[in-house]
Amino acid sequence: MTIIHLILLILLIPLKMEMTEEKETAETAETKKSDGNLFKDIFNICNSYTKIFKDKRKISPEYIPLKLPGREKDCTKMASVLSDAFSGCMPMNIFIYGMPGTGKTSVIKRVFDEMEKFQKKNGHNENKLNKVKIITKYINCREKATTEYQVLLRILEDERLKEIASGRGSNPDNNNEDKIYGYKLDGLAVEKLYEFLEKVLKRGKIALLVSLDEVDAIRKNFDKDNLFYNLVRMNSSLNDNLSDNPEESDNFNGGIAIISTTNDMKFKEKLDPRTRSSLSKKDIFFERYEASQLEKILEERKNLAFYDGTVEKSAINYAAGYVRKTYDGDVRYALNLFQIAGEITEKEGKSKVTHEEVRKGCDVVNVDTLNEGIKRLYKHLIIVLYAVADAIFKKRYKRLIDIHSDAILSGEAYEAYEEKCKELGEKAKTMRWFREYLNDLQKGEFLALSESGKGVRGNTTIISVGKYYTPKEVVERVEKLLLNEEVQKEEKQKEGTE
Repeated sequence: MTIIHLILLILLIPLKMEMTEEKETAETAETKKSDGNLFKDIFNICNSYTKIFKDKRKISPEYIPLKLPGREKDCTKMASVLSDAFSGCMPMNIFIYGMPGTGKTSVIKRVFDEMEKFQKKNGHNENKLNKVKIITKYINCREKATTEYQVLLRILEDERLKEIASGRGSNPDNNNEDKIYGYKLDGLAVEKLYEFLEKVLKRGKIALLVSLDEVDAIRKNFDKDNLFYNLVRMNSSLNDNLSDNPEESDNFNGGIAIISTTNDMKFKEKLDPRTRSSLSKKDIFFERYEASQLEKILEERKNLAFYDGTVEKSAINYAAGYVRKTYDGDVRYALNLFQIAGEITEKEGKSKVTHEEVRKGCDVVNVDTLNEGIKRLYKHLIIVLYAVADAIFKKRYKRLIDIHSDAILSGEAYEAYEEKCKELGEKAKTMRWFREYLNDLQKGEFLALSESGKGVRGNTTIISVGKYYTPKEVVERVEKLLLNEEVQKEEKQKEGTE
């Protein structure tokens, strides 16, 4: 080593030490800034955003506000029918018709909530209220209630009914009542579940109001017929020996009223004639929200969820108009879009939500919609959708007749469905079931069906993909979901449970 090299080395040592110290200082500062906890980092980032939301929970579709713009008359109509329960008379059964996102669930939950509050506040007055115990039970049939048996389990598992069944609290003067049923109900015959339900209603003098939301999800017509017929018939068997004098103190032994929601306008026609004749019913129809109604809903949620002065009127108008045009007024999309627009505003450090942030939010909503919709479908519904979209996308069928190029005939669709079932190792359902699947997919607006006209021999159905998506988009989304091993595994577990 030369003298020059030695001198340079001596001069560089302090510089190297200084750089090392700076690096260590920077690393220490970074460590202090982030201790490695993912949620703490996210929380710190969120705290750096501009504050737009006062209470984000209140923009969620699951939140039920005190006011339901566009549905107040429907709330009053439903409450008027159900009010008979307070006088010891079972109300008529109610069928609520309307497409998804028209407020059916919100109305039911709001009316049930106010009914429970009214009973609690007025239950000790000197009138019929102290002789009848009203219990409301909301059941979403898509959530582990797709059979007659599962619906009955969900009802009997209600904590208030279990309390009465145990013998505690139903009669303060008698603590030695036999237990009607315990906590283990799985595996019992369906007839036994009906027997338990009738006994517990009679013991507690209960008016049970059961909401079967999305009743279409009960898959077998046999189950629907049995469920409606047996529950309604229970009212007669509970009260057939009562006095004709309405002033008699014991003139009520319990009963059931059913509030069903469906988007199938012909739902009742599909029930067995015997079941239909047993139903005393009130029909309520929910129309799609207009843009002006969506504006009122968003205005109400703006006041609940956002800080004052953080949302421009232009944002509300843009969101309402877009959802009315693109999603036929589905309020869930409007609320979701409004929340996303608020989040975009916060992240960009802006002080107000304008139509520009809503426009950006539209792209986010559109990407998520199809995935979420397909995930809610049963396996054979997905296969039918896949087969139709794939056949249209690949233009498998050439024809001389004059129909739109982005459509196929029902016979062709069934052939494509059978082939997809073979590819996926599934047994194809019959043509009768296939038609049911097509109708279900039309209700969800995944497919569009129309009857053939002139130029087509015989009577057949023309099938195309719904207006919100292209065949290519459907094929791509389904292949990602359906062919994923985890999805298949979950489906098998679900089918085994059911």
